[in-house]
Amino acid sequence: MIVLNLLNISPSHLELLNQTALEIRAEYNGLISKIADQSFQNTDFWANDLMSRNTLSPANSQLFLDLSYLAFIQKILEKGEKIEKIILSSVSLAQVLRNTPQTKNIKIELHKSLKDKLIAFFFPFAYYLASCWRLWKQWRDAQNSKKDFSFPENLTLVDCFIFRQSIQNEQYTDRYYDNFGGLCKEERQKFYYSPAFIDIDDYKTLFQQIRKSKTNFLIREDFLGFGDLIYIFLHPFRLPAFPKTSLKFYGFEVNNLFKNVYFSSWGNFSSLIGVLNYRFAKKLKEKNIKIRLLIDWFENQTLDKMLNLGFETYLPEVKRIAYQPAAEHPFYLCYYPTEIEFENKLLPQEIYVTGKGFVKASKQFSQKHTVKVAPAFRHKEVWQKRKYTPDNQYFTILLALSISETDTYNILRLTHDFLDKQNISKLRVWVKQHPSHTQEFIRNLAGNYFSNEMQFVTGGFNDIVEQANLVIGATSTTVLETLAKGIPFIVIGNDRGLTHNLIPPTLSPKIWDIAYTSEQLAEAIHRFLNYSDQEKAELEQIAQEVRENYFEPVTEEGTKAFLQIP
Repeated sequence: MIVLNLLNISPSHLELLNQTALEIRAEYNGLISKIADQSFQNTDFWANDLMSRNTLSPANSQLFLDLSYLAFIQKILEKGEKIEKIILSSVSLAQVLRNTPQTKNIKIELHKSLKDKLIAFFFPFAYYLASCWRLWKQWRDAQNSKKDFSFPENLTLVDCFIFRQSIQNEQYTDRYYDNFGGLCKEERQKFYYSPAFIDIDDYKTLFQQIRKSKTNFLIREDFLGFGDLIYIFLHPFRLPAFPKTSLKFYGFEVNNLFKNVYFSSWGNFSSLIGVLNYRFAKKLKEKNIKIRLLIDWFENQTLDKMLNLGFETYLPEVKRIAYQPAAEHPFYLCYYPTEIEFENKLLPQEIYVTGKGFVKASKQFSQKHTVKVAPAFRHKEVWQKRKYTPDNQYFTILLALSISETDTYNILRLTHDFLDKQNISKLRVWVKQHPSHTQEFIRNLAGNYFSNEMQFVTGGFNDIVEQANLVIGATSTTVLETLAKGIPFIVIGNDRGLTHNLIPPTLSPKIWDIAYTSEQLAEAIHRFLNYSDQEKAELEQIAQEVRENYFEPVTEEGTKAFLQIP
């Protein structure tokens, strides 16, 4: 008899859990499709977070994890192992286990305080109000700074994101398309960036900077009136009822798991922005803005689906293409389109990936959508001669921190524990935070786990990584860029659940490793530290393979083909 503690899973069980999660992805998509087939599909239905399949959002992440746990538990039982007790923190999962014949005799120990339950109950209401307030400030400050505007005919609309420091000295830093490689300058005079905003505190200052910028912007909030804002705020009240259907999964009835996410995420900010994007397309039509091409920065989240649905509804004559960043996200399920999304006009007409190695992955759940290859604009440096090499006086480890606070904390925690136990001469540890986080935020997040040996570095990632001997990270999309330079990468695994490993499974393990504990991290670091000259030469061969498969070179011909320029 074993005690299965889902709050502290053993390393051997973590491997089984992650493998199980890979195997259930198609079944998860099938259940989402079944819900869509049996629902009244108004536009607000598709704006709901459940239908996004964004398994990085809190609610969907927990849903997919709970399904993975169920399949994982069933596999353990099928192997003949007896489970005496299961320790968990998910109320919904506990209810499913208690109500299912094969697990009802197992003791279920729920670790969730009354305070946590109350927070979970009131959170959707508080989050909805906070989201409305945030969107109100965003719209108000855009309106207050708005100037008379006119736009050329046949403009190209470029979907992007803006962070706190995206605009400096009246210049927008395009960290998404990298100014399309600096090519097609004449045509780009009619390119207009249309941003969504991430982690902005001071919208007033931001919009003042945007209005003064030398970059062409088309601000979505400029086109929305007060009535449009009220329409967006009322999104949760237009949601159709959850369908009365039976959802079976590995012998478990999981209807309530999906239903809880559907209703607990009704007020998500991402849903409101999704409705804003849909409404934005309507207003463009009313204002008679002539658009030649829409380029969607595509992760197939709610805002992408609703932007494409809006254009399909109101501006069907506009060509819509998507640009998908260079990464494989096995557990980021919205990244990979499904047939039901294609059939409901939620996808662009063409999806461009940044390397031939991504084409098969993009079509793993649907063969209906079109996938093509475009230049890897933001990663063009991987084909250029290196500017820097590591300093031979040191073995330099670069910590590439993630936008995820949990991943960032785990990277710093395990590295701190490693440094606390090891004594490696000439070792230095650099820290590169994600653009959405400040150094102060990282120090506060890490607490005592920010070691004295760690020092922040600033500058472009490409220049910094070339000076490193080894990179440690988690879900950062910089992983492939690192490997393309022949620099080893250690993925910090999630010791509480699923590990979002962005390294393609076919890539040689000689250049990467995964660590769930500080002991495993130490073993991996020492392995790369002691590589022979021959082994280092093999890294360059692997790097060449990465470049050829995942980073399409930036050329004028490829850029024009992507931008639909004759």
